[in-house]
Amino acid sequence: MDIAVENVMTPSPCPSHKEDFGTYVLMIQHLIEKCLVLELSQAECIASLARSARIKPAITLAVWNALEKENPVFFRDYNQKPLSPASRMANRQRRVAAEEECAGKILKCLELWRIS
Repeated sequence: MDIAVENVMTPSPCPSHKEDFGTYVLMIQHLIEKCLVLELSQAECIASLARSARIKPAITLAVWNALEKENPVFFRDYNQKPLSPASRMANRQRRVAAEEECAGKILKCLELWRIS
């Protein structure tokens, strides 16, 4: 379940300065978006971020709720997806393979660009 947040900078439990807090919230939003791409439920996302990034569940929940408020149609559709755990795993594996393939193509293009 921690696929979404592995190898991510581990934040402190909660920053103290207002400008740092805004950055912290944006980082949590980004991590939640990664969880959504991996089709994790809200509970799975909260647990994953708590374990992997040491983000307090209440903070993740607050950011998740703010995202739901800003994007009600997306979350309505997202929450209505009837996916079995096996189907979710298959989707994740396909996405990981596609991302690896895409990354390989990008690296190849960069190498060709450097040569020319």
